[in-house]
Amino acid sequence: MKRVFWLIVLISFTSPSFSQVSLTLNTQIRYQKIEGFGGSVFYYCDWLIVHSRRQQIYDYLFKDLGATILRTGNHYYSETPSNPFMDKEASVIIEANKRTPTDVLLSAWSPAPIYKSNKSVYNYSTKATLATDSLGHFVYGPYAKWWYNSLIEYQKRGVSVKYMSIQNEPNWAPGYDACFFMPKEQLVYDDSLKKNVLVASYAQAFSQVYDTIDTYKSNLKVVPKMLGPELFGIEKTFSPNLVSYTSNMDMKKCYGLIHHLYTGGNAYFAQTYVNNMNYINTNYPNIPKFQTEYSNGNWFSTAGLIQNSLKYERVSGYLVWGYSYPGMTTSLVNMQNPFDSAHWTNKNGFTITKSFYALKHFCKYIRPGWQMVAISPSDSSLSSTAFISPDSAQVVIVLINNSKVKKTISIGTSVGFSIGTGTLYVTDSTQNFVNAGAYNSSGTVLTPMSINTFVLDKAFPVPVTLSDFSVNLISSGKPLCKWKSELTADSRISFVVERSIDGVEFKQIGKVASMNGITDYSFTDTINSKLNLYYRIKTLNPDNKSSYSNVVILKNNTDNRKFFIQPNPAHNRIIISGYGLKKVSISDVSGKVMFTKSLNADISENTINPTLSQGVYWINVMFEDGLSQVEKVVYFP
Repeated sequence: MKRVFWLIVLISFTSPSFSQVSLTLNTQIRYQKIEGFGGSVFYYCDWLIVHSRRQQIYDYLFKDLGATILRTGNHYYSETPSNPFMDKEASVIIEANKRTPTDVLLSAWSPAPIYKSNKSVYNYSTKATLATDSLGHFVYGPYAKWWYNSLIEYQKRGVSVKYMSIQNEPNWAPGYDACFFMPKEQLVYDDSLKKNVLVASYAQAFSQVYDTIDTYKSNLKVVPKMLGPELFGIEKTFSPNLVSYTSNMDMKKCYGLIHHLYTGGNAYFAQTYVNNMNYINTNYPNIPKFQTEYSNGNWFSTAGLIQNSLKYERVSGYLVWGYSYPGMTTSLVNMQNPFDSAHWTNKNGFTITKSFYALKHFCKYIRPGWQMVAISPSDSSLSSTAFISPDSAQVVIVLINNSKVKKTISIGTSVGFSIGTGTLYVTDSTQNFVNAGAYNSSGTVLTPMSINTFVLDKAFPVPVTLSDFSVNLISSGKPLCKWKSELTADSRISFVVERSIDGVEFKQIGKVASMNGITDYSFTDTINSKLNLYYRIKTLNPDNKSSYSNVVILKNNTDNRKFFIQPNPAHNRIIISGYGLKKVSISDVSGKVMFTKSLNADISENTINPTLSQGVYWINVMFEDGLSQVEKVVYFP
């Protein structure tokens, strides 16, 4: 019995406390391009703009977070120039753009009451829809013009809308602001009214709004990209579902699909959404997809939902719901009542939640225009996505350790991207987007139940030494620099041509980019050489590593320090000819300096216009090497 006990103890001490995981990265397999990440400012906007610490909140949301899309509601309800709520929204958007270039997604919860069947922006849990005219036709035209006028009003407030959704959750009948739309005009039973009601067509409304904006687009600084239909969820068995709506729409007018996640899975278990996410990607493989409102669950499940949305549905954008709402743990900023600061629980009147850091793992370094690439871990408890920058110089990998044990990971294979240096950022139960140090190619430990973002820079070869570098005068009298180099094909590697007149102080005179398959390079200087000139080539990598060639001297048999003046006698102006001329001063016969001016050393003729009395003067010209010569001139004003 004792022998068994000690065997168990021995096993417990010798077994590894963490497992080894190998990742395979392949940047040659590419998926969707990223449009952006962000969240919503809708409710409590009036709190935010008067909060005594609002500048700090703005800094967190629009600078530190790194989000690039801000969703807000279309509140052009009054259809009058005076609209305090629109003013508040616009002020927040302007603050966002002061800190980070921010794209606006404008969604409507309801049109103005005049265009609603119940003459109210609220639906009161009924299926209130668009109003009808005297002939019983839905007012698609006036509704579309209302949308266009909304864009004009936001534009007057300094807001240009990049994305727009004509209706938030058209398949939902809540008690708050809403407008119910079916895929096509049809009778629907209204549970609250206890009768059938005719409901307007989302497809017709969408098309009419698109056509109206297209007609008047010359009046808009930015023509919005229309997204739709912004449904309540993604469950394919929900009726009506996404396919029901899009099958009736003119999809040529729809830039991207848009939805929420209130149906289709369990907020706390991201994997429960995968089947529905795969269904959407299978049916819509070639159109941008956006998840634009969801914050149920907690910080860790939020990260899992973003990860799975990117990985399975292939979304191009993901937006959480509340940016700065009170009493909401999944809001990014838990804001306290600015009108009741006496009861604040901390001096700032707000706290940054862990959901903030969960979103930051995706939006801080993964920017619009980046593209998702293939990555696969050898351990199923590790969820992974990877993204490459447009210039292929950087890769960001997001790894979620879903297990309760540590994982040691390393990238076993990397295709299409040579990893150089990198940094790891970690969020777990005790850390919030903490810089955990440099990427370790031999193995990096991931803590249990953690979100991990690796920012990896591409490794570039050390620039090779140039060969056969020479400089000679060509028939035009200009210096021609020629050299050979066998560099890897990367257009961001460049050759910087530098020139000096003394062999000590060099300045850049040109740049030549490397090209695939090219070994012979040349550069023609613009100067007509009359001086001894010194040349060298600096090979510059995108990571700012550089190396220099040997220095080549272009000798000239003429007097290197000679200038000529004309005409002499001079009248009003004097032309000074020569090379490497730096400065001129003119003195009278007593030695008093009457005129000074800097000269352009790269041109052969400098013209000066001194204000002098009639007489004899001495012109002293200084060359770039510090030496000078003097000539006499007779001057007539």
